[in-house]
Amino acid sequence: MASPARPIRAILAALLVGAIGVTADTGAPRPAAAAVTPVYNAPPGGGPTTEIVEKFGPFQLDAYGGAHWQDDSAGVVPRPDGAYGLKYVTFDLVDENGNPFGHHDVHMHHFVIGAVGKKDTACPDRQVQGVDVQPLIGTGVERTPIAFSDPYALEVKADDLWGAVWHLMNMTDQPHTVYVKYTMGVQYGATADNTRFLTPYWADARHCPAGDTWDVPGNGGPGGVEVRSKTWAMPDNGYIVGIGGHMHDGGISIATEHEDGTPICENAAIYVQGLIDKITPCPTHDTVTKGELLKVTSTYDNSAPHEAVMGMSVMYLWLGDQGTPPSSTTTTTRPVPVVTPGFTG
Repeated sequence: MASPARPIRAILAALLVGAIGVTADTGAPRPAAAAVTPVYNAPPGGGPTTEIVEKFGPFQLDAYGGAHWQDDSAGVVPRPDGAYGLKYVTFDLVDENGNPFGHHDVHMHHFVIGAVGKKDTACPDRQVQGVDVQPLIGTGVERTPIAFSDPYALEVKADDLWGAVWHLMNMTDQPHTVYVKYTMGVQYGATADNTRFLTPYWADARHCPAGDTWDVPGNGGPGGVEVRSKTWAMPDNGYIVGIGGHMHDGGISIATEHEDGTPICENAAIYVQGLIDKITPCPTHDTVTKGELLKVTSTYDNSAPHEAVMGMSVMYLWLGDQGTPPSSTTTTTRPVPVVTPGFTG
């Protein structure tokens, strides 16, 4: 959605950017991609899942155009106590009575959570006010759920601190009191022995760290596009278990491919009434090797100008070794896990 407040403040690019979601595969057609590797020799997972709801706020937003019609800021946010594996998250915006807002009444441009004090895997030099920050999870206007199938989960340690960056905009002619509500499923029994813990890897089509903005000039004429690409070296051997794409209005797609040109994912933008409504996700279980260069390419409409755009491929990696493939698939091989990231801003 085009925002009168663009360009987004520098802290957005410096801290946590965009919004990410992962959800179950809808069965919609997807572009051809590299052959996935079956899941084998998998541990059982972290056991029962406990659901916990957090509310963050309030945000007092004036009517659209008022002095405080939007909130574009960052800070520490609550999380469930203890150590666990994070299995799913859903995000929403609600009022003081818990009633949800329409997606375009109060617009969630982004709400992104990161682990403070942890290295960004893709860009280890990323810091905010001298502190390391690792982007983890979040959402945008579509509020796509995040879900990981066993044996996969995001690891949360007992002493982890969560920070977030957000941009909320009241698009109505009435003031609103707004809370961000996020509902999480956690496995308190998840350990390194029974769970394959995932590593977020945020790869930009332009530079490191992911999330800086640029302007599309709009000088391409009818049907013109702007294409930007960057290669990223994989940090270790392992598997990509899902990829989400982040673009702004004017975005067409984010493509991720192996260095030999084999496609892994194409996240395509879907528009409703001229605004991005969804960005298609990519479930996969694709092998990567340490040092392998993956290419991330953003494609934008260039027939008209677009301000402060982004182009990111957000991957979840399991940096592990499945061991020797089984000789029989009857007991030790599982289907590709349902891990389907996708996001929009």
